[in-house]
Amino acid sequence: MKKFLLFIFILVLLSITGVYIFIPSRISFGKVIYINGNKNIAGRYMADEGNWGKWWPSDTQHTLSSERKNNEISYSYKNYWYTIRHKALEGTGILIKHNADTINSFLHTISLNTDSLAIEWKGELDETYNPFKKIRNYLLATEVKKNISEILQSAKSFLEKSENVYGLNITQQQVKDTLLISTRLTTNKYPTTAEIYNLIKSLREYIFSKGAAETNSPMLNITKDSIFKTMVAIPINRVIPPTAIFLLKKMVPGKILVTEVKGGTYSADEALRQLTIYMEDNHLGSPAIPFQSLVTDRLKEQDTLKWVTKIYYPVF
Repeated sequence: MKKFLLFIFILVLLSITGVYIFIPSRISFGKVIYINGNKNIAGRYMADEGNWGKWWPSDTQHTLSSERKNNEISYSYKNYWYTIRHKALEGTGILIKHNADTINSFLHTISLNTDSLAIEWKGELDETYNPFKKIRNYLLATEVKKNISEILQSAKSFLEKSENVYGLNITQQQVKDTLLISTRLTTNKYPTTAEIYNLIKSLREYIFSKGAAETNSPMLNITKDSIFKTMVAIPINRVIPPTAIFLLKKMVPGKILVTEVKGGTYSADEALRQLTIYMEDNHLGSPAIPFQSLVTDRLKEQDTLKWVTKIYYPVF
């Protein structure tokens, strides 16, 4: 019996010694993920806590914390609460709460190059020399690290999809329709659908008269300064002589951003705005003006919600 008790005593002593040796008094944890994107995207969706709900894991909810006087926002995930406590240029301080435990942590983004970045989330538990609390802190840190890893993976999945960030499926293609015939119109008001299609009709009649053929949908670009300047173009299969009214254009067979939207004028303009943001985010320039490709015949389809428009933006 004495030998058995001695064995138990030695075992406990070795366990406590092992805890002191192998588990530090101050336990830290951290997780880094790498994202195909840039710091502008991270700034909009990581630095602004109001946007966290867009990439936070979908099986959770977010709400204002009880500390409403400080306008602090808390997000929950698997019975843990994450409260944004302070923001600085270098990152965001986050207080993690679980039952009676609180842990200070810090999240920040690191720009690696023009099209990739890293997001690091690290934290540290309070120092303790109590062996039992050391074990508890170790288990807690392990669970928190697993939790934040899943949260960051959700952010990665969200931020790497252009549909989430810009509301569009954006692809980069090669310019195919390099030969265009175009015409213009200036008006004091935004051009009507009838005015736009009158231009298209005149182009089609000229194309037909010269024995050429259309190779894609009509293109539209509208700009405004003191007046509205409307340009309509149609891709054609061969060179035809230009006139004072009908201008022949040759596009460089370079790269072009393409997306497709459904809806009226507002939807097309918003898609163009988002493409412009996408270009700024990815440091792209443009050798030519963007344009809409009118896939739907808007004269025949009166319901603007059914209009399909492709947006093209030449880039380099």
